[in-house]
Amino acid sequence: MYLPVEVAGALFSIGDTHATQGDGEVCGTAIECAMQVSVTLDLIKDTPWPCRASAPQGR
Repeated sequence: MYLPVEVAGALFSIGDTHATQGDGEVCGTAIECAMQVSVTLDLIKDTPWPCRASAPQGR
């Protein structure tokens, strides 16, 4: 996944973690729990934007 960083010194946040969840966050049914997460981030400078993913047509 590529995320544009448009502010110098920007930070990255994962947010709250869920052990299980219903039909999305809006339904209010979720079991939140503490988790230990390992993430590797690479900063790729001077990438032309917009960089977009595309899906096959007809879906």
